[in-house]
Amino acid sequence: MLFNADRTVTLQTRTCIHCQGTCKVAGEKKCPKCKGTTRGPRGGLGRCGCFRGMVPDFDNKVPCTNCTDGQEPETITDSVPKEQYRALFASNTIPIEFTEANRGSSFNESLIGLGLVAGIQDYGTIWDRLHRGEELDVHNEIREDIANGWNQLCKIARKDGDKIRLCAKLVVILHRGGYSARASFTDDTTAVVKAANSELPESAGMAYGTRMAEQGLNGTLLAASAHTQ
Repeated sequence: MLFNADRTVTLQTRTCIHCQGTCKVAGEKKCPKCKGTTRGPRGGLGRCGCFRGMVPDFDNKVPCTNCTDGQEPETITDSVPKEQYRALFASNTIPIEFTEANRGSSFNESLIGLGLVAGIQDYGTIWDRLHRGEELDVHNEIREDIANGWNQLCKIARKDGDKIRLCAKLVVILHRGGYSARASFTDDTTAVVKAANSELPESAGMAYGTRMAEQGLNGTLLAASAHTQ
């Protein structure tokens, strides 16, 4: 990955994750347990645990069809190399802004982390420290934690036409349950903060998710992405 001065990202190639750069992967052979039928011990179809009656044959290597000379294109869902990720924050290429919200954790913050770059649930430790006058220390520790982490590129960048563009900044929302850090693609973080603060609280999210699951839907994902307004 190349991070350019105009805040765009140029994807390059990386070592193939399928063959680890060797250009060879395991072939396939019939599963020795089910003999290719997929039947489990009691005879049920699809109960063997193999893939369509086949298992890897590590003694029979075949050419990797996913790469060229052991390299494959990077994608926006790839993880940013740790050194580059840290440099984005150390150089203030991605500034970090802080705000406080006098609320508990949302269902999403507690259980899923949808759309979060980073976050923690500490049941009030950070909130108590903030109100003991330790704001500067808390902010510096969170900056360090974020910089020392790692993430997929898609958490801090998004497609903009035919380009991939970095977010303008991260906004860290400190609340009574911990904090969550989210990407803002504009310098004004108002909309991001408003959306975060309108996520369903834990109990409401649990109830809503249960109702959706009873209808055969993905209640967890729906609850994590739902808002009160």
